[in-house]
Amino acid sequence: MDLRWKPKAHSRSRVDIPYVALGYEDALRRWTAACERWQKSDPKDYSVWGEYEELARSGRFILPFPGESCTKRFAEFHTALNLQREGFTCWGSASD
Repeated sequence: MDLRWKPKAHSRSRVDIPYVALGYEDALRRWTAACERWQKSDPKDYSVWGEYEELARSGRFILPFPGESCTKRFAEFHTALNLQREGFTCWGSASD
């Protein structure tokens, strides 16, 4: 994912922003499996998150609660992971 684009400004109210598509099918399967392990772990084992572990440990994101759907919060984490790989630092929402 290349985020080193320059915005194209047509006017003060119209700026072209590129569309970035991220594949997620395999990542969603890994996330769901990790989430299921997370919800069963006691004490909570952050290592189950695999590639998302650093984000999960950071305290900047809300992790799925026990009994909550494991697809919830995936899009936020997956997008943040890809942005972090490009050198950005991301925070999740302040509340749910």
